[in-house]
Amino acid sequence: MTTTTITTLRLESRFKELKREIIRPENREAVQASWGRLLKALDRKADEISRAGSSYIPEVNWGDIENGGFTEEMTSLIHARGCLIIRDVIDDEQCNQWREDTKKYIKSHPGITGTPRTGVTSNWFIHWSKAQVEARSHPRMVQLMKAVGKLYKNNDPDALLDMDSQVVYADRLRIRYPGRDSTLPLHLDSSSIERWEDEQYRDVYREIFEGRWEDWDPNLIDRRPSANQDLYQGMSSNGSTCSVFRSFQGWLALSDAKPGEGTIWFLPDLKCVLAYILLRPFFDERGNLDLSSAQFPGATPGSGQFMANDRAMFPHLQHDKSVVGIPYVKPGDFVLWHADLLHEVDEEHKGDKESSVVYIAHTPLCPYNIETLKDSRECFESGAKPRDFRYEYDDGPDESSYEDRGREEHLLSLEGKQALGLVPFDVNEEGLTPGQIAVRKMANEAMQGYWSTSQSAPVMQKTSQVE
Repeated sequence: MTTTTITTLRLESRFKELKREIIRPENREAVQASWGRLLKALDRKADEISRAGSSYIPEVNWGDIENGGFTEEMTSLIHARGCLIIRDVIDDEQCNQWREDTKKYIKSHPGITGTPRTGVTSNWFIHWSKAQVEARSHPRMVQLMKAVGKLYKNNDPDALLDMDSQVVYADRLRIRYPGRDSTLPLHLDSSSIERWEDEQYRDVYREIFEGRWEDWDPNLIDRRPSANQDLYQGMSSNGSTCSVFRSFQGWLALSDAKPGEGTIWFLPDLKCVLAYILLRPFFDERGNLDLSSAQFPGATPGSGQFMANDRAMFPHLQHDKSVVGIPYVKPGDFVLWHADLLHEVDEEHKGDKESSVVYIAHTPLCPYNIETLKDSRECFESGAKPRDFRYEYDDGPDESSYEDRGREEHLLSLEGKQALGLVPFDVNEEGLTPGQIAVRKMANEAMQGYWSTSQSAPVMQKTSQVE
C-alpha cells in the first residue's frame, strides 16, 4: 500500500509561549469549562452520524439550485455538516468525453508522472489538459461557484473579498484503477500549524480560544482571506499544503464511484470537530488545561494537518463511528466540502472500474489570491507547473511541450478567462459591494502589465453559453 508520508515533528520551545499567548489568563477558566461541554457534544455528534451513515451527507439536484440558489433548509445543513453533493451539474456525455480525452492525453505523453511513484499511478501530475481547462471554465461550473460563494456570510461590505469571482487554482486530477492501494489519511487542508501560529488565521477561531466555541461561526467569511495559510512554503513537499485561500474544496466526478471504490470520506461536522482539533493541544490526557508543552498534535510546519497517523491523540473524534463515505456518485455530480472539514480517501479500490475526478476548488478573488492569479496566467500560457506543485519537477516534465494541452480557445466562459487573468474583472457590475469593487480594481491593476504586453487586447464581452 502506498501512503502519504507523515512526520509529526517535535516543535521548538517558542510554541510553548505561543500556547500561553493564545489562551490568555482571563480566558483560561472559560476554556477549561468549554472542554467538558465540547466532549459531550462530540459524543452526541458521533452517535448521530453513525446512525445515519452516508445519508448524513446532504444532497441537492443541480436543477433545484440553478436559478434560485440554495434553500434556507439546505443552507443550514451545509453550514452544520460542511459538505454537499450536487447532482447532475454537467451532463454525462460531456464528462465521459473529458474522461476519455484525459486518458488519451496521458497515453500520448509517457513523461507524465504522478503518485504512487511505484506501481500504477492514480493521482496524475497534470494541470493544463484540455479537459481540466474546459471543466473549470464551463458555464455551469461558473454558476455553481457563484451559488456556493453565497453559502458564506460576509458582515463587512468593505472586506476586500469577491465571492462571485474566481481565481484558477490549477489542481490535478485522479484516475484510480481497481485493486490499487493508496491512501490519504484523515486530515485538514488549508495549512497545519498556521491555524494557531498566524495571528490573522487564529483570529478566524477567536471564540474557540476564548471558551465560547458554541458562538463560533465556521461560515463567517470576513476574517478568513487575510490569513497566511502557508508560513513555511510547503517545505514538506508532500503536496499537502496550499498557498491560496480556498473557501471550499471540491471535485467533479467523471465516473461512477461509491465507498470502497477509491473515493472520499468525511467527518461531517464543522463546529464541534474544529473546536476539538484546535483545543486538543492545550489539554492533557486527564482533560486538564496544560500549557507546559510545545507540542501541537498532528501539526507539522510545511505540511497538512493530519489526524489519523496517531488516533490515540484524538480519541474523541471516534473515527470508526464518525467518518462516513460519500453516497454513490456518477459522472457530472460535484462533491463539495468546507475548508475546515476533516476528510480522507479510501485505502483500497474494491470496485471493478476506474474512479476519475477533476479537482476544482472555490477560490475567491481576494488580495491573498492575486499572486495565484498571476502565477496561474503565466503557467497556463507556458504549460509550466503552478507554484504549489513545482516539487513535481523532481519526477518529470511539465506540459509546456504538449501541443494538445488546454489553450485559450478551450475556455468556455468570460468568467473562465477572468479567473486566469486573461481579461479584466468588471468593476461596473450592478450590485457590487465597495469591497468587491476595490478588490477587482486591485486584481486588474496587478494584471495590467500582462495585458499591455499581450498580443491581443482584452475584450469585455459575454462568452456564449455552453450547455
